[in-house]
Amino acid sequence: MTASKRAAAVAAIVLLPSLVPAVAYAQSEDQGLAQTLFDEGLKLMDEGKYAAACPKLAESQKLDPGGGTLINLALCREKEGKLASAWAAYNEALSLAIRDGRKERADAARERLADITPKLAKLTIVVPAETMGVAGLEVRFDKSPVRQAAWGVATPVDIGKHEVSATAPGKLPWSIAFDIMANGEVKSIEVGTLKDAPVEPKPVGNVDLAPGPKDTTLAWVVGGVGVAGIVVGVVTGAMVFGKKSDSDLECKNGCTQRGVDLMNSAYTFAWVSDVSLALGLAGIGVSAILFLTAKPSEPARAVTIVPTVGPGSLGLVGRF
Repeated sequence: MTASKRAAAVAAIVLLPSLVPAVAYAQSEDQGLAQTLFDEGLKLMDEGKYAAACPKLAESQKLDPGGGTLINLALCREKEGKLASAWAAYNEALSLAIRDGRKERADAARERLADITPKLAKLTIVVPAETMGVAGLEVRFDKSPVRQAAWGVATPVDIGKHEVSATAPGKLPWSIAFDIMANGEVKSIEVGTLKDAPVEPKPVGNVDLAPGPKDTTLAWVVGGVGVAGIVVGVVTGAMVFGKKSDSDLECKNGCTQRGVDLMNSAYTFAWVSDVSLALGLAGIGVSAILFLTAKPSEPARAVTIVPTVGPGSLGLVGRF
């Protein structure tokens, strides 16, 4: 044994004495509540208030099972008119009395069983062969599962409203509600055919819709400015040559003032041409980049194609 396991074992031994009183207290508390419920149940029975008394006796039996509580619960159910519940409780009380050697209780349980058994209402749940073969079939009576061995067997039931239901994977649920009107009534319920549940159509593919048009407004504006710049550069460049030619004519034998002015104009137009051409080329370059990186005005969407089947028709439906 490792050191950690030895430490855990020692701790458990040390804690055990402290746990015993807590468990004993919880048991004592349950027994005290069970006794209170039992006394209150008997009082209500004496007053003829069986519908209120039986749940208290049932809870008392649950908290602190005992043959005496059980046989009183059986008697309460009988007085309440729920003979099937009384029949089940009397049978359980009889088994306990025989086990514990309580002859008086056993005799009392046998007497009551002999009296109420002929009066029991009975229900037979019939499961047809075609339904019985359904994979995963589950049959329920009042929400409680009915074992396959009990199918087709007449079983005691209390009077009142009841429901038989059946479910299976891939099938629509089936159910029927009915009344047992009186003790001694014999009824048979046949489980209906479970119909196939509708199958959710699966997508057969996705189709990407074309994206919306690109927003290229800025690209066009910048490109227009670039083209304009080049045009200005070309025009002013041509004017440079004109001014230069005129200046040369005025400066053959020494420059006149007009020749000087023409030369200055040529220099100015040359500068304007250079700047305009540079800006024009830059604008066209930026415009090209904007065209390439422009985003769609609307995001691209995808459509899912789903097959649809209707009466006399077959089609495809697109889901965005």
